[in-house]
Amino acid sequence: MIAKSFTFLLPIIVIVVLTAHAFPQQNGTELGISLYREGRFEQSTEALRDSVMKDSNDKLAWLYLGAALARSGNSKEATKAFRKSNYTFNDAAGDIDTPAKMTIKPRASYTEQARMNGQTGTVKIAVGLDADGTVGFILPFQTLPWGLTENAIAAAKAMRFKPAVKDGKSVSTVTVLSYSFDIY
Repeated sequence: MIAKSFTFLLPIIVIVVLTAHAFPQQNGTELGISLYREGRFEQSTEALRDSVMKDSNDKLAWLYLGAALARSGNSKEATKAFRKSNYTFNDAAGDIDTPAKMTIKPRASYTEQARMNGQTGTVKIAVGLDADGTVGFILPFQTLPWGLTENAIAAAKAMRFKPAVKDGKSVSTVTVLSYSFDIY
């Protein structure tokens, strides 16, 4: 009886083992990014949360976790994730063949109120660069007063870019834009 069961199970075991070697599993970050690109933001969030639990220094996982949370409408948690990502522009593409390329990145204007108050600093904004060449979301996570954050958002909305490419297809990515404001 045991020999019959083993004979029946052996081919199944062989198939499972061969399949595992032929199709290696994605790590949590890769899976989360793939799910994000498919528009499955809740599943992406779960995979990326698992990934950052295992490696809290995974900047790419934090970045895409922030993006998935932003797309799901959870801007408070998204802001926290973006802050932990500490990413800079176009370093965020991940496993793509060609990164997104900015064709127009307008400057953010300084406000008179900020100038009168001597306000300087940097606004950081996470931006969804969608596969169709449109800006998907804009979420400021490092802000400044006196209208500077609003002007940085307006500049980000006006930017133009060529989408990132993976396997010959345009894909959605996420990046962080920084707008610096200094008084000369």
